[in-house]
Amino acid sequence: MAPWADVLYGCDERWWREYFVEADRAFRGEMWTINENARDRFGLNWIRGGPIDGLSRAHDSIRTGRNSGFQAICLAYLFGAVRILLLGYDFQRTDGRSHWHGNHPRGLGNGGSFPRWCETMTTLAAELEQEAIEVYNCTRQTALTCFRRCALESVL
Repeated sequence: MAPWADVLYGCDERWWREYFVEADRAFRGEMWTINENARDRFGLNWIRGGPIDGLSRAHDSIRTGRNSGFQAICLAYLFGAVRILLLGYDFQRTDGRSHWHGNHPRGLGNGGSFPRWCETMTTLAAELEQEAIEVYNCTRQTALTCFRRCALESVL
């Protein structure tokens, strides 16, 4: 978790049940979700989840891409970001783990649809480029090839 960030996003209620206490203690920014149950249970900011693919230009919903990383990018776009830096977007099993930080506890999603996620990201990347949004994937090991790659230090 990055306690200095402006926004923390999690799409599913199970994720929030697992991590809300830690987030509430350490994080001072806005917390967002598309899940109504999580919104109601934890007092989170909420935005409607819409169709799967592409970039939503409506300010009352985001596309889902079937993963929270996709949704976080869409939310950043709606917030007016013109430059987005991606960290932890590995989209592959790295060193036997389903996420860069390791596997989630049992019962939480552990990344079983990487090829499909890469496809939805490719569509999103093209639409963000049309909108002149710069996206840099600063993840050290990644299967995503649709965004420009670079070291984090080079874009800070």
